[in-house]
Amino acid sequence: MAKRDTHRQGSPPARSPAGLIVTSLAMIALALAYYAWVYSPRDYLVRAIASNEHIDMNYVRHATARRFANAIDGQPEMNIDFTWHFYPAGIVIYGRGIPGYRYFNSAFFALCLNPLSRLGRIHATQLWTGLEFAWIGLLALVPGVHFARRSRLEYYLYLALVLTSLPVLHNLMWGQISVPLVVLVLGSFCFYVRERRLGAALLLALATSIKFYPAVLAIYFLLKREFRLLAVFAACTATFLVAVPAARLGVDGLREFSRRSNEMIGQVRYNAWFDPNSQYLPHVLGRCLGLDQQDRTSLGRLAVASYGLAALNVLLLWGMVRARAEHETEAAFALLLLSTPLLVETSWPHYFAYLPFCQVVAYHLLSGRTGWGARFQYALLGVSIALSSSVLFNQLDDFRTYSRYGFLCWSNMLLLLLVYANMIPAVRDGLRRAIPAGTSHAPARPKAPPLHAGQSRTTHPATA
Repeated sequence: MAKRDTHRQGSPPARSPAGLIVTSLAMIALALAYYAWVYSPRDYLVRAIASNEHIDMNYVRHATARRFANAIDGQPEMNIDFTWHFYPAGIVIYGRGIPGYRYFNSAFFALCLNPLSRLGRIHATQLWTGLEFAWIGLLALVPGVHFARRSRLEYYLYLALVLTSLPVLHNLMWGQISVPLVVLVLGSFCFYVRERRLGAALLLALATSIKFYPAVLAIYFLLKREFRLLAVFAACTATFLVAVPAARLGVDGLREFSRRSNEMIGQVRYNAWFDPNSQYLPHVLGRCLGLDQQDRTSLGRLAVASYGLAALNVLLLWGMVRARAEHETEAAFALLLLSTPLLVETSWPHYFAYLPFCQVVAYHLLSGRTGWGARFQYALLGVSIALSSSVLFNQLDDFRTYSRYGFLCWSNMLLLLLVYANMIPAVRDGLRRAIPAGTSHAPARPKAPPLHAGQSRTTHPATA
């Protein structure tokens, strides 16, 4: 087992936050300058500056947005998922009570979109873009505060990873909601580690009520026997998913909404196999192995293997809880988040907005370890970071290659390997502490009372 060097755990955060704030702002400015350089119309700007012409900032803004959308996923404009799917869903839910075109989320979320849909499309899109930036800020802030309490180095690493995260850019370009979902899940984590179980249950229920797959995090609370938290989670989820929409649509209307939505979800699951953006592990393996897209039998076998790996994740999680392993809660949330491409067939790139959190958790699990094994694991962590980085993505200059070969999926799988490599020994050590060597598992036999004159040991009831 790798040795630990306790003096390398990271420097404690200073009491004054001024230095941290200044450094954070400098990092944000540097990231914005980098993206402006990559995506802005540099030729136009150079010509305008060289000839001392007026710079049309409106043109620069729109050209930058178009270049950004085209570079990230070959799209003509930003916020396509909002303008084509979310915005109409907020209108249709109140008018006809059905899901809009290719709307795959809950009726509850469609009702939440209605206030935005009452605005004009242009103003609603501008407001949605502002909300997207706000959610990115919360993604950096919520777990960032948790890491900063422990180590400034971990905080700076996390902020750098968020600022250069390709999944975060994907979410921004499409106008998607994966970043808000990750914020809610990690907010639940932060509430739980500070023993605020009501807040943890409420945020996880809210995330589950928008898209269903965050409910997998409830497995951890079930293994922890947090029954009160689970009761609040179940009650809030039922309220958001059933009671609130039923109050507007009626029970029959909600049933019809769900039926139509499930039909569209089934269709997109079938077609995801043909989309290179899908980072679902069986899809990535199928593309890398060159399987025929009509070969559903092979895809089914890969899916069974993927579900089997997800089951192993739950088994490891059970061992972590049973052994009360060190870093249990952080590793548990990371383990379940990293199970996403094993379970969710529509694992689009923006789903992986949780990777910066998991990468810092992996770094923390490795901190203080020495030896060749630790160095190899640090190298794997570096590869994972590179694969999910917008810097590498921009160097490739071809989003199809990046998506087709599953760079984000492999980044995710490397982190999963690191969690296994560090938590299996932690589980073993925890179980050894719980059951000291030489301790017998058999129940102790009661001591026999002393024999009286004429009484045989074989007939004494205490030894029968």
